[in-house]
Amino acid sequence: MDPTDPANFSSVAFVNDTGSPAVLFECGDSRGHDCHDMSGRLAPGDRSDQQVYWGAGLDPWQVRDTRGRIVGWLLVNTPRRESGAVYYLGDAGSKPGKPTTPRVSPHPDPTP
Repeated sequence: MDPTDPANFSSVAFVNDTGSPAVLFECGDSRGHDCHDMSGRLAPGDRSDQQVYWGAGLDPWQVRDTRGRIVGWLLVNTPRRESGAVYYLGDAGSKPGKPTTPRVSPHPDPTP
């Protein structure tokens, strides 16, 4: 998949609905390998808009506190190109498992 082609991505948003600052990391797998800070510090109420690959598989995201401890996991599932999904950090599971359900459902993007 061409990482420079915007048609290969879906648009999602993450909202910090917790009472504490957090940092969002996108990971290469659900074991926590190859994780990258994608948001910087998110204060309570802050939103981070992101682009994720669409297709088969899950896109694992770690929610960490500002000391770097893992607070939970969000597993984003985008089987087709879509936009508008909103995930809340408070919905993060204690370990990777089933896909996280967005609180705002996505809508399919038209084919470019």
